[in-house]
This record gives sequence, C-alpha cells and structure tokens, in this order.
Amino acid sequence: MSSSTESLLDYDSSDHGRGISGRSFAFRGLVLEPAVLLLFFSIDLSGVVIQNQIIFQTCTVVYGYNKSDCLLLGTQHPNHNTAQIEKDIQPYVANILMVRSVMDGIIPTFGALFVGSWSDRFGRKPIILTAFIGHSSLHILCAILAFASTLYSINPWYYIAMMVPKAILSAECSLKSGALAFITDVTESSNRMLRLAVYEAFLYVGIVAGFLSSGPMFHATNAYTVFAVSGGIITMALIMIWFGLKESVRVSEIDQYISATGLFNWSQVEDLLEAAFGRRFDRGKLWLIISTLTLTTFIVGGSANVSFLFVREKFDWTVSEYTLYQAVRIAIQIVGNTLILLLLQKLLKLSAASVVLLAYGSCILDAVIIGTSSASWEMYLAAGTGILKGMPAPMCLAILSTFVTSSETGKILSFVSILQSLTPLASAPFYTELYSKTIDINPGIFNLVSAGLYTICFIFMTIIFAMIKRNQFRGTNDFTQE
Repeated sequence: MSSSTESLLDYDSSDHGRGISGRSFAFRGLVLEPAVLLLFFSIDLSGVVIQNQIIFQTCTVVYGYNKSDCLLLGTQHPNHNTAQIEKDIQPYVANILMVRSVMDGIIPTFGALFVGSWSDRFGRKPIILTAFIGHSSLHILCAILAFASTLYSINPWYYIAMMVPKAILSAECSLKSGALAFITDVTESSNRMLRLAVYEAFLYVGIVAGFLSSGPMFHATNAYTVFAVSGGIITMALIMIWFGLKESVRVSEIDQYISATGLFNWSQVEDLLEAAFGRRFDRGKLWLIISTLTLTTFIVGGSANVSFLFVREKFDWTVSEYTLYQAVRIAIQIVGNTLILLLLQKLLKLSAASVVLLAYGSCILDAVIIGTSSASWEMYLAAGTGILKGMPAPMCLAILSTFVTSSETGKILSFVSILQSLTPLASAPFYTELYSKTIDINPGIFNLVSAGLYTICFIFMTIIFAMIKRNQFRGTNDFTQE
C-alpha cells in the first residue's frame, strides 16, 4: 500500500482524541464502505420493482383493469389499451409515491433529533447498525407482502405500511449522520474530501450493480424473490458491520452503562440546537452550506419521485431500459467522483469550494438537457454532462468539516439529516403536482425547475467561495483550503 493511501485510510488518533491509532484500524475502517455498497445494491435491486408492484396492483386492484393488460405496462409489448391505462393510473401512483416520501420525512425526524448528540458521546456504530436493521426489515416485509399478493388482491397502499418500521428506526438519518461522522472521525482534514468521495464511489458502485441486476432478476424470477434476496444481502452487510467495524469514539465504561437510557434525553436535543443555532463566528457560512445541502436534497428527491414516470410517458421506456440508463448515469458519476476528483484536487490543486462550483454547473446542464429532450439519446448526453453531479454533497461536507469541531460533528450532521429528511414534505408534493399539471404540455418541465434551483445552490456556493478568498486575503483561517 502506498503512503498516500495509508494517509487516506489510517485513523489519526490525535484528531478528535478518539479510537485507537494504527494500520489495523485503517483496514477495519474499510468495512463501512463495502457494507454500504451491499446496502445500496439491495436498495436499488428492489427500488424500481417496488414501484412496478405499486403500478401493477393499482392497475388491477384499484382500477380493476384486466391482469393481462396490466402486465403489459412498462414492457416492450404494449397493446392499444396500455397508453390510456398508463394515463389513468399515473396520478394515483404519483400520490402513493408522494405519501411514501412524506412519511420518510416526518417519522425519522423524531429519532434524528437525538442520534447526533448521542453518537458524539456513545459512538457511531450503534447508529449505523440501526440503519441497516431498518432497511433489512423493509425488504423482508415487502417480500412477504409480494408473495401474499400472488394469492390475494392486495391494495398497493400496503407497501407504504411496510415502510413504517424503517421510518421509525430513522434508517436514512442514522446512516447519513452515523457514516459521515465516522469518516470525519477517522480521517485528517487534508484527506477528508477524497475519503468522502471514495465513500460516495462505493455507494454508487452498489447503486449501479443494483440497477443492472434489477431488471434481469425481476424478469427471471418475480417480485418477492427480488425483495427476499435484497433483505438477505442487507442482513449480511449488517453482520459485517456488527463484527467488523471498529468504533471510532472512545466510550467510557460509565457511558457504556447509560448509553441506552441516555438516547431519548432532552439534553441531546438541546445540544443539537445549540450547535446549529448557537452564537458562533462562522454561523453565516454554516447556514449557507446547510441550506445548499438541503436544497440539493429537495431537488434530487423530488425529481427522483417522478423520473420513472417521466421516461415512461416521454419515451415509453421499460423497467429494463430505465435501469440501464440509471446504471450508465451512475457509472459516469463514479468516474467523476474518483478520477475527475483526483485530477481536479491533486493535479490542478483546486479547493473543495472550486470543485463544488464546477459540480453545480454540471448539475444545471444535466437538468436543462433532460428538460428539453425529445429523443432517448439526449438522456445519455445529459448523463455525460452530469459527470460531476455526485460531487456536491461530499464537497460541501468536506468544507463543513473544516470549521466544525469534533464535539459538534455528530450534532451538525444529524441536523443536516433532519432537514434533508423533512424536504420530502415539500419536494414530493411540489414535484408531483408540477408533473401532474404539466404532463400534457411537456412532462419534462420539472427538470427545468430543477435547473433553476441548482442555480440558487451555485449562487450560495459562490458566496462561500468569496468568503474563503476574502479570509485568505486577510490572512485568517476560518476555512482550511482543501
């Protein structure tokens, strides 16, 4: 292993005063990334299949269409009825997906109020384990429901009910705050940007593999088999985390004793609010980055809620065509998150703020091209221009970590996760209503709206970039240049 790689992965025991140093810990630290890869492989292996099941059961159970006609939806063998059926059921399906997004935003927020402060004191590992348990339970329950639907007529809203345990366990917030806080603990500031990008790359590899496997496995088997395989893989990743991940926070014997009872302590919430809203010299910078991250989540989550419906309506894509496109798109983003980042950071010596400006420019071009597309090949052109689309989040977090202290890391990341979890309350209804109102005019209009919102993010980060340059000119060090 090269010295640069060791520098990236070794745990710095002097940073935050946590854990144990040494190369053995560096190798154990690599457990997180493969486990996250398996998690997102499973999520995306079954993600489109869940939507397809909701569409099929809406068609047969809610609208009462013939099963033979409903089976042709989203395939390469439609008949003269499928186009009208698609138009009839899409608004209903969009409402189900909207409720799912809203539920995923409301319920996890309560737990997220506590986990940030709790993890700063009691450790990251329990929080990460909770996320894996939540996702595993979802897929196992969906497998049972999908099997039952082969025997009985089951309303598609039951799939939303299956998502309640995951939401109660705050799986999304726990994973975001726990994993990112763990990475912050075990890296030096000079290498954090690259380590965060590596984490994102593993995540994207899992997504690509899941998308590529989803269509073939679904057509070769059935929905409940896909869900069962996903649940089993996540359970395997859970076992990897349980036995292989070394805790990055040194927890005292007293804290180990009171950790469970100390989770739902109101002081945890007070500490979180103090970290986010308390008086500090860099509060303006902090909130600009938080706002940018939240708005980015609003765009990504809202547009993802209707993107599958968009390509079905605009280009008559099947599930396989959509998953192939998403796989190509994400593979391009993996290149952006690794090779392009190495070029920008190591060779061109660009700061994180400079990289994130390029990334948001890439996001704007991507959204404009999709919004004005009239042929399938333009979707792939957009994927190429969006090569840096995966960089905004890790770059913003890298900047954020340069002025957030170790005792605040979990709190701030948890607060960001709360805001990101709440965005579906606004983004899901907004994008769903926008898509429903413009489907007969141009179903891609929501992408042009996304381009406008990305422009706001670009402006926010331009302000951050100007602040960094001003501080450097004055000789201050509020930010550490990446």
